[in-house]
Amino acid sequence: AGPGLWVTGMTAFCSTVICVWALWKTAIYFDLMDNLALAAGVVMLLLWAILDNPYTILVAVLIIEFAAFLPTIRKVRSKPESEPRSTYLLVALQFALAIVAMEQYNVLTVVYPGVLVIMNLVVAAQLMELISSALFRADTVILAS
Repeated sequence: AGPGLWVTGMTAFCSTVICVWALWKTAIYFDLMDNLALAAGVVMLLLWAILDNPYTILVAVLIIEFAAFLPTIRKVRSKPESEPRSTYLLVALQFALAIVAMEQYNVLTVVYPGVLVIMNLVVAAQLMELISSALFRADTVILAS
């Protein structure tokens, strides 16, 4: 499938290693939103396993990705200082380069990495906005006192 697939495969492998390590090393608390995102992902994985149409599977995979991003977006909004925006910018760049490296362009090969580019840029933009507004508020408090 070419270099574009290598990027996605390595990302999946590295993400799995990080997930296992995090589950092994930290105390985990899952709230309702986390459980709903997990349930949506599991349901979509089951649908993905039984569906035969590649376009329907693409939609299912995109829903899984979106559900997986919801807890991240919530964390970014509540604790923006805990998430490095460079990570999201680099992942967006990674998948943009994966699109460029593709040997064959069609809806099935471009949409998934394209959506990942957009979702990561949205999170990075939210981080930049939240951090800059927090800095502005801090400057205002300092100037007012």
